[in-house]
Amino acid sequence: MSHKPKDQGAHAFPCPDTQYNYHQEGMMMRQWYAGQALAGLLACNDGAGAHWGAFAADAFAIADAMIGHENAERSLTQTATVTP
Repeated sequence: MSHKPKDQGAHAFPCPDTQYNYHQEGMMMRQWYAGQALAGLLACNDGAGAHWGAFAADAFAIADAMIGHENAERSLTQTATVTP
């Protein structure tokens, strides 16, 4: 059974090479989206029974949904521009 890795999206905050030939690719969009989702989830938490694993799983599920939605929109846009 092959395991297909999750689509990580593009890099969130890439820094190009500078005159010193140093670059930083930054975190992946999936990580950025998950962090933003986690902030929202925790802001709505009433503090009763913190299930940190569930919060993390939900945050990454939201991130995966966002990347999937972006990919679907991108496919529709590309199809619309190619179709005569």
